[in-house]
Formats: sequence, C-alpha cells, structure tokens
Amino acid sequence: MKKLFILPVFALFVFASCKKSSSSPSSGTGSISATIDGKAETFNTDALAINSSSNGVYEIAIAGYQGAVGTSDQMGLAIAGTSAITAGSTYTFGTAAPDELSIGYLQSSGTIEYADDINSNTNVATVTITSLTSTNIQGTFSGMLMLYSGTSSATTKTITNGKFNVNFK
Repeated sequence: MKKLFILPVFALFVFASCKKSSSSPSSGTGSISATIDGKAETFNTDALAINSSSNGVYEIAIAGYQGAVGTSDQMGLAIAGTSAITAGSTYTFGTAAPDELSIGYLQSSGTIEYADDINSNTNVATVTITSLTSTNIQGTFSGMLMLYSGTSSATTKTITNGKFNVNFK
C-alpha cells in the first residue's frame, strides 16, 4: 500500500486544479501552512479536504495552493487505512498497516514533485489530527520529503511546523 499510496495525493492536486481557475485566494475555505527548508509557506488558495470510505478503506486527502490554482506551488496530505480516521490520532509514514500516510509538495506547476520517501523508514512523515468533524479537519504535519520527479538541485525538502484547518468538500 505504501508504494501505491502516493498517487492519491497527486491525484488530489489534479482534482483540485480542475475545480476552478482563480488567481486570488478563496475566502474561508481553509488554511495550510508549513516551514519548508526554513522558510514559512502558506497554501490557502482552494484549501480543501475530501473524506471517503469504500470497501473497508477510509481516506482523508487535504490539498491547497500558494496562489493561482494550477500555476503555483501545492501541498497535499493523505491518510488511509482500514480503521476510521479519528481526532487525537497520529499517523506516521513507515508504520505497518492498517494506517498509511503520504505528504506531497509540488513546485513550478507540478513539474517538480517531492513526497515522503517510499523506500526508507528513516525519513518519516507524521500527521496528527487534532480536530475532526463532519465539516472540518485540523491538525499538524512534518517530515522529510524526497525528490519524486522532475529536476532540481534540492533532492530533499524538510517540512516542520505544518498546520492545516480545512473544510471538507
């Protein structure tokens, strides 16, 4: 599940980018912020979450853009497992099933992609859900992301102080 799980995060970026074309931040949809390699970043344009369950698998995916949808940097998180996702829980990449998670960071309109390291349990990513209702999810995240595709001189991105407060679509 770990190796295939990155795809839903990047698929969420595609879904969100098809939602609408806007160059100004959406009002009141939510917020995602993180420190990336020591620089504070926000991803508040069209910040949204999707909550789904099917065939005994539960998934929550969260994504947002820095600016114009489809042309700015994007951040996404996804959690999946065979148990319901709950507030007060911490999900760590690299742990055994049933819970899995993925964090993705896309730069330059998606031409450079970073994701948690699917081949190592030493560069762990963590998401903690602090509040979860039928309409909103809040929490924190961190981890080291590896260059997944594209060309960049930076082969890793360190994410600290990650926070999200987004509504479900």
